[in-house]
Parts: sequence; structure tokens; C-alpha cells
Amino acid sequence: MTTKTDKPTLPQLQAKLVKLKLDLKVNKLKDTSQLKKTRYQITLLKIKSL
Repeated sequence: MTTKTDKPTLPQLQAKLVKLKLDLKVNKLKDTSQLKKTRYQITLLKIKSL
């Protein structure tokens, strides 16, 4: 049983990752922890869905 506020869905996370990657290219984003965190969340979701 999952709630909408609980965890983001896979498409939401993938969209966030794309946005972060764009920010990285455009702004030369120094802090990549957000990027890594999002990638990690996507990985966890994929594992759960197997």
C-alpha cells in the first residue's frame, strides 16, 4: 500500500534525473549529491518492480 506523498514514481524520478542532468550541463552544477540520490532512488524502484 503506497501513498502518493510517500514515494515518487519511476517516471517522476526519471524526469527529475533528466532535469538534474540538464542543470549539470547548463550551470556546471557543483553539487552532484542530488543527482546521485535520484539515480539511487530509480535503482531501488526498478529492483522493487522486478
